[in-house]
Amino acid sequence: MTFFLYKLAGSFATPPGLIVALLLLCALMAFRRPRKPLLGSSLLLLTTLLYLLSAPASSRRLLAPLEDVESTLPEAGHRAAIVVLAAGVWEGADGERELKPHTLQRLVGAWELARNRSWPIILSGGSLRGGDETLAEAMARRLILWGFQGPLVLEGRSRTTWENLARSAPLLAAEAITDVVVVTHAYHMRRALLSAGKALPGLTLHAWPVGRLADGRTPTALDLLPDGSALFQSCLALREWLGLMAYRLYL
Repeated sequence: MTFFLYKLAGSFATPPGLIVALLLLCALMAFRRPRKPLLGSSLLLLTTLLYLLSAPASSRRLLAPLEDVESTLPEAGHRAAIVVLAAGVWEGADGERELKPHTLQRLVGAWELARNRSWPIILSGGSLRGGDETLAEAMARRLILWGFQGPLVLEGRSRTTWENLARSAPLLAAEAITDVVVVTHAYHMRRALLSAGKALPGLTLHAWPVGRLADGRTPTALDLLPDGSALFQSCLALREWLGLMAYRLYL
């Protein structure tokens, strides 16, 4: 019980829990005389929305259906390639650049998949701001730094998931590839496979999701407390759901 109270205090002493508490207080004050029911109702709605987005139990419900994708691999003897979808770079004020954690996690997944196989890795990502190096080149440099010695094929013009895959199509055709293993985060995989199905017709697609965020454990009382990481994950999930709807409408 003491541990839960400690977590409860910490949750509501910092955002987003603190903001939830302040919004709730403002909503209750709006219902006092002179009453402002419209303002109070709007604040209550905003409070509820922010709370639900920041509670781990509800963020998990948003993420779990997105991440419900099984890993598959090509059969032995098939000409396969691994396509890694980039997730950006961190840029410092002095021009220093580092691959973002999401990009690094995807690279690790691709490296582990390819190190005992002869499959080429297709690295896709366009130019970085203020420099000549492309994101694909930055990823290749990192893989080489880790000691990867397999074949690398770079695509350095794309900016979006759709462009990553569409611009990789001629590179795959040049290698006579029949099977493509898409490496990206589990929450992003459904949109990636939807794009791949349109951009890479005729190829057999395989999913290799990394970095799962939604676990399958039984929720506890702690999963009802507002949390910044859960809010971030809810935003990721909502972005993916909206992206899926947009891709289905316009691709």
